[in-house]
Amino acid sequence: LGTGTLLAADMRHKARGNWIEAALESMLVSNRDAADILVNCNATACTDVTGFGLAGHLAEMLADGDVAATIQLDALPVMAGAADCLRKKIFSSLHADNSRIRDVMQLPVDAVKNPLVEMLFDPQTAGGLLACMPSSETSRCMRELESKGYSDARIIGNVTEKTDNGPVISVA
Repeated sequence: LGTGTLLAADMRHKARGNWIEAALESMLVSNRDAADILVNCNATACTDVTGFGLAGHLAEMLADGDVAATIQLDALPVMAGAADCLRKKIFSSLHADNSRIRDVMQLPVDAVKNPLVEMLFDPQTAGGLLACMPSSETSRCMRELESKGYSDARIIGNVTEKTDNGPVISVA
């Protein structure tokens, strides 16, 4: 995650060259093998993370369901330089619109103070995949993703039954 803020920083001449090189390399990675692995590991839902950011795409996945998700901010795969750019309030032009999803989120005070919370709303260009699967499959899936070169793959949270009037997305 981080292409939105990095590209915004680059347009303002505030990004380091190695940050942009790494972001461009990441954008060239195909999701094809990852998608095949996720299917073989019994993913129950999957989407690419693009312009709506992680939170927006996750909210779409959860819409009209009886489930909610908890995201662990410290587990997010963040590109080099992206957190620095967000700390400096360098946002993509879509960031403000994407952050409207906060209305369906529970953001504890600790999370609001964490600069990584803004990463949830960062629009991605050629982002990775976000998938849900049974917890019994996660270890095998992570091993297979790693073996195919997806070293940035992470388990970033979990899905549970939604409680009455509870948030769709919680952040920890």
